[in-house]
Amino acid sequence: MNKIKIKHVAQMLNKSEQCVRIGLQRDKFPFGTAYKTHDSNTKYTYSIYPGKLEEYIGKERFNQVMNSN
Repeated sequence: MNKIKIKHVAQMLNKSEQCVRIGLQRDKFPFGTAYKTHDSNTKYTYSIYPGKLEEYIGKERFNQVMNSN
C-alpha cells in the first residue's frame, strides 16, 4: 500500500486537511503521528498507520476513499 496522504484522511473523516494535521500534532487521533525531524524545523512530517486508520473509521469507508483515488 502506498503512503496515505493527509487529503485522503480528511476525506474519510469529512474534515479539513488542516483539522487532520492539527489533530495529529496534538495527539488527538489514534491512527497516526506528527513529528519534526529536527528541533529547528518549522514543518511537521506525518505518519499515518493504515491498520489503525481503517479500525478508526471502518473498513467500508476506508476502502471507499482509497479505491476512488
